[in-house]
Amino acid sequence: MRKTTRASTALLAATLVPLLYATPAGAQNLHSWVTTGGTGSDCVFVSPCADFNTAMSKTISGGEIRCKGAGFYPPFTIDKAISIVCDDYQAAVTSGGGLPIAINIKAGPNDIVSLNGFDIDEGGLGTTAITGIVFQSGAALHLNKIKVRNTRQPSDNAGGIYFQPNTDAQLYISDSIITGNSGGGSLSGGIVITPSASASVNAFISRVKVEGNSTGIIVDGKRSTGAAVNAIVLDSMVVGSKKDGILAQTSAGKARVSGFIDHSVVSGNIESGVRVDGPPGLAGTPSPMNVRISDSTITLNDKGVSSNITDVFYSTRTTELTGTRTTT
Repeated sequence: MRKTTRASTALLAATLVPLLYATPAGAQNLHSWVTTGGTGSDCVFVSPCADFNTAMSKTISGGEIRCKGAGFYPPFTIDKAISIVCDDYQAAVTSGGGLPIAINIKAGPNDIVSLNGFDIDEGGLGTTAITGIVFQSGAALHLNKIKVRNTRQPSDNAGGIYFQPNTDAQLYISDSIITGNSGGGSLSGGIVITPSASASVNAFISRVKVEGNSTGIIVDGKRSTGAAVNAIVLDSMVVGSKKDGILAQTSAGKARVSGFIDHSVVSGNIESGVRVDGPPGLAGTPSPMNVRISDSTITLNDKGVSSNITDVFYSTRTTELTGTRTTT
């Protein structure tokens, strides 16, 4: 009798488990699944889809998409609040089909997008026009354990990560590698933060390696009339850039730019380790630039810290071995 009961229980479990992941016809999923070679049309666990665009269409706003296996996926667009988790199985996205953007984010003004575990690498694919991740609209973008490598774009507006919201937004990047990305214009590099219209931005970059890009990190206020473009770089490395390591810039009448670099290394960049470019403050008003450096090492750059504005930097326990300032 006991053997019969166990057999019946096992049969019942085998029958019910697929039903737990099933979705009624016509309904959207809270959790969807993808895998290369997937043949499913509903993107459920037992029948995953083959690409993220299909999974996006099958998932509710605020839902989650998970990778069921590692592999190469085609470019895709995000148009809603979503979390995509591929930590266990690194998802590689390429520019197949000549599309210029690997992951294009055009979400609603209140939507939060989170990407985990993606690897975008255009090296050796013969592509000359590609940007890794572009954020055009949304409330916030969270990037964790992301690799963006070897993207190429001969014109301006290019980068490994290109953050260009037209409304107020926040950017969070952690535990990621951004390397070998380049473009032909002044707003091209590894990480480019350049809001437009009247948008303000807060950006937080933590434990990130930014290596061998045209410019490492650009914090730009020239395209926005918003209140401010703020960026914090913490526990990170910005090294080997073909131009500046970190560039902070704005122009008269545009958004203020504020930066804080802490416990980081900025080294081996062909031009300045840190460069600040902006107008001086008008009579009785402060400069629209404010960059602070603390507990960091800036070395082996052509210029350590350069600025066309005096009294911008307030450094503590920072060593600048190549340039004009050494503070202890």
